[in-house]
Amino acid sequence: MERKQRRTGRRILAFVTVVTAVQIGTFYHYNAILAGAQPSGDRQTSQAPSPPDDSAKQQLAKLKQLHPTLAVSDDGRYAAYADDSHQVHVVELGKPDEVASVQMKAPVVYLKWVQDSALFVGEKFDAGSDHRLALATIDVSTQTVRLIQTFTRLYATTTFKDIEFSDTTNDIYVLIGSSQSDQVYHFNIMSEMSQVPLGGRRIDRIAVSETTNDLYVQDFAEGTHNVLVYNSKSGLTLIRRNAALLRAVDNDLYYAVLNDSGEATAVYRYAPPAAPASTGNATDAGTASGSGTSSLVKTLDAPVDPAAIQVSDDGTISIQSANPS
Repeated sequence: MERKQRRTGRRILAFVTVVTAVQIGTFYHYNAILAGAQPSGDRQTSQAPSPPDDSAKQQLAKLKQLHPTLAVSDDGRYAAYADDSHQVHVVELGKPDEVASVQMKAPVVYLKWVQDSALFVGEKFDAGSDHRLALATIDVSTQTVRLIQTFTRLYATTTFKDIEFSDTTNDIYVLIGSSQSDQVYHFNIMSEMSQVPLGGRRIDRIAVSETTNDLYVQDFAEGTHNVLVYNSKSGLTLIRRNAALLRAVDNDLYYAVLNDSGEATAVYRYAPPAAPASTGNATDAGTASGSGTSSLVKTLDAPVDPAAIQVSDDGTISIQSANPS
């Protein structure tokens, strides 16, 4: 993971060089902040994440109770959270002092780390019938805010649900949604934004492959959660009904099969084809389809909440304790 994160800056820096002059106003600062998002100061000396001590665990548990909008860095060392005054705070878990504190303009409804020194920040603006979402980044070391995109003409309940990206292809996917509809927007290597045609589905989560630009989707349809894959060449393909998306590792997707109570009973790995194929369906895991092959990774000892399943960088499956402290 850490090696991949170091590659992100170099690849997106190359991305910046092909951005046109017209597009620079909206996207240059976004790419620049990612290109510069290398650990600074004492963070450069950390070669691998260390297990959090008791004080860090207690601090994180307390922050989660007080601040619903919270994100932990990939190395587990830092936490970012938003308070009621629209301020984003960054702390090093287990340490007394704040690393950064940045004032935003509107309520912060979404946070996600980019590497371990930058953040995606989603703000929600409401003024009468005018509802907007603004996506920005924060460089933690400089505490600089830069706007990426503003989404307008939204429902009152629309918010950011997920942001996923590949540090190899530089494709970025943003999921925004409401009780009425969900949309996924794609930013390609040329900084062009387009809406992904998913047929008006209710989308819960997304993930993206590392090199094939496959978008993995968890939707809710006909009373079940389902996992699908979208590719611009092959379209939208069902991988498995009654399943929950877990995580993309390289190009493969890990997902959980659910029982009638919505609990996970087994974990499968979906591998896309080496080359684009025509649209097909894979309703039975372990069989090939026009979109790839699913195979069993692990049968769980007991049914669990899919959110408790952790997938490591090497595909190892573990179950997170219900009480991490």
